[in-house]
Amino acid sequence: MPFPFGKSHKSPADIVKNLKDGMTVLEKHDISDKKRLTSDNQHVAL
Repeated sequence: MPFPFGKSHKSPADIVKNLKDGMTVLEKHDISDKKRLTSDNQHVAL
């Protein structure tokens, strides 16, 4: 029975690099979302 996703054509180093790049983007969005949420909460409290 063949593996359902097929064979990866990327090297393990490429996979790790792509994963790190993706995590960096998510962390940047998370920081900006926290800042926005804090700002919104301050406006609602007033």
